[in-house]
Order: sequence, then structure tokens, then C-alpha cells
Amino acid sequence: MSHPPALFLRLNNEVRGPFRKEQLRELAELWIITPTTEVSESAAGPWTRIQETTGYADVFRERTQYQFKAKEFAKLNLDTTPPVDHRDLIAAANRGNSTVPGFHPPVSSKSPATVEEVLQLNRKHERQAGLDVLKPMPPVINRRRRDYWIVLIGGNLFFFFVLNAISGPAVGALMAFFYTVGITWVMYGVMDKY
Repeated sequence: MSHPPALFLRLNNEVRGPFRKEQLRELAELWIITPTTEVSESAAGPWTRIQETTGYADVFRERTQYQFKAKEFAKLNLDTTPPVDHRDLIAAANRGNSTVPGFHPPVSSKSPATVEEVLQLNRKHERQAGLDVLKPMPPVINRRRRDYWIVLIGGNLFFFFVLNAISGPAVGALMAFFYTVGITWVMYGVMDKY
């Protein structure tokens, strides 16, 4: 079985190729070539449409048309009991007996009717259970004073030794003073206890 010759394509006024038949099928699937694309066995021509070229009729396969499947619904809940009316539930709740599963009549004869009454009833149950009593917070260890002294002494030693050696004692003392004022303001004026 002989294979048809590879073809050159003329796409956008450029000659490309040669392409074998399998490669042309891939290009057709990607819509890079169409049945009217010009092809030739040599790069110089003569050019003909690919649909008119012998042995290349099956390059363009018919595309599969996809569509949505018809909707099929199966009714699974075949309950024959009539739907529950909310008025029946309210009437059963007011009577104090009900056939609704999970229904428990209220303990008191008068059930709360408003949101405020429900909230007051909840608060009453919280107080009875002791849930509204706040437990004392554990004492917080204040590390601010310790950190202040560490940063203050460390910074002043830096200014005293480094700037004193570089610029002289006056500059070192002045920078140590500004550093002390700044650190004191940040640690006690800006920051909270931690």
C-alpha cells in the first residue's frame, strides 16, 4: 500500500511543509487548514485546493456534533401522605400533644411568645446553671518593665561606647539622652501592658 506524497501548504502567503497525511489530519482537527487551503507536492507549485487533491479526501473528517441529552426525571419520593400544613403544627403545639416526631411539649404551661420572653427564659436558665458567672482572669506577668531596662541599658551602652569612640563623649551622651527619652515614651506612652 503506497502512501500519498507529503504536501506543502500555502498559509497566509507563506509556504510550509512538507506535511504527511497524518499531520494534515491533525492540522484539520485544530482548524489550521480548511478544505480550501492550497497544497502542492513541491514548494514551487502548482497549487490546488486540498479537497481537490487525490488521496486526501479523508483528511477532513466529519466532526461530531455534541448536544445536551434530553432531560429525564424519575420521581423518587412517592409519599402519598398529604403535605403538612403549618397551621396544623401550631395547633398541635398549642394543644400540648402532637404526632410530629421529636415534639416535646414545653415544660411551663405558658410558652414564650415574643423574642424578649425567649431571651429572658434563656438568661434564667443560664443563671440557674451558673453560666453567667465570670471566672477571674489569671494574673498577667508584666514583662514591659524587664524589657524596658534591657533595651534601655543595651542602647545606652551602644551609644556610650560606639559613638563615644567615633564622635566624642558629647555626641554619645546627647544620643543616649534622646534614646532614653524615646524608649521611655514608646514603652510607657505608646505600648500597652503585655
